[in-house]
Amino acid sequence: DGEYIVAGSDDYNTYFTLVSDYNGSVDFTATPLTCTAPCTVNFNGISNVQNIRKIRSLFFKDLIEYYEQIDEIKDVEKWKIKINNECKKNTLRVGISWQGSPTNINDRNRSIELQHFLDILNIENVKFFSLQKNTGQKQIVKNSLSQKIVDWSNDFNQFTDTSALIQNLDLVISVDTSIAHISGSMGKPTWVLLEKIPDFRWMLDRKDSPWYPAIKLFRQQNQGDWQTVISEVKKELENLIK
Repeated sequence: DGEYIVAGSDDYNTYFTLVSDYNGSVDFTATPLTCTAPCTVNFNGISNVQNIRKIRSLFFKDLIEYYEQIDEIKDVEKWKIKINNECKKNTLRVGISWQGSPTNINDRNRSIELQHFLDILNIENVKFFSLQKNTGQKQIVKNSLSQKIVDWSNDFNQFTDTSALIQNLDLVISVDTSIAHISGSMGKPTWVLLEKIPDFRWMLDRKDSPWYPAIKLFRQQNQGDWQTVISEVKKELENLIK
């Protein structure tokens, strides 16, 4: 049994639920959805819980199975038909997310203006699908990219719609938002674009994530330099379609 201090505990609610399912109880010192980091979490009935990585490792299989339930949602087939009608044969299908919530205190550092994606969007044999909902949508029209990015976000009524679309894609490219976590948890190949000093979940000096095996990390070498990151992504994407 033990106590652990968690920064931004609301992001871990899924894992805490799984802990409870394993005959352990979880007590928060603050309401999970309104908790201000750091929060104290007491794990009762769970022995040798030392860190969040151990929790994720312990319940990762369950998390994957949770997201695999998306296959049972009828909308998966609907999105499959829509995508097939939009794409030519042998076209790589890539979802992109460039902006997080503007209310996030660090959004100006983690989000990327869509115009920086131009070099990527011009790659042939790739069809891009917006995974944005409300936030960032206007940048598509602002940058005259409606012909390069398919935007069905007005049909996203909830995250299950976004997940159903992701399920039918080959790859997701995202900044550090919930899209990256959803896609990574689904086991979908996901490239996450990170600022130089990112959120603690992504750690430092590594290109992979211990939480999500399907994720690859592209990091800024200098704070604010997204161009180098985009150039690296472009090179990787071009190699992928050769």
